[in-house]
Amino acid sequence: MKKPNIFKRIIMLSVLMWRVIMNVKYNPLKYVPCPKLQAYFMLVLFVIWSVFFGFIASVHLGLVNATVTNGSSNGRPSSQNINYLQIA
Repeated sequence: MKKPNIFKRIIMLSVLMWRVIMNVKYNPLKYVPCPKLQAYFMLVLFVIWSVFFGFIASVHLGLVNATVTNGSSNGRPSSQNINYLQIA
């Protein structure tokens, strides 16, 4: 059997990945019996991922300056070894 060309394989892989993530018939939410609950879970996951990737994009673009510090203002380590995320 002849192997499909690379363009067709990429398109088919893209369609498969889209279905696995976005189509309720293929993703793990198909085991939730109520369609309203499936839609709610998809909406919640969409909001969580949008906020997460939006924060990453804003840090990457320099809109938010996120630095990890040791929690002390004088540059010396504090008594606790806890790292804080400071957004300036």
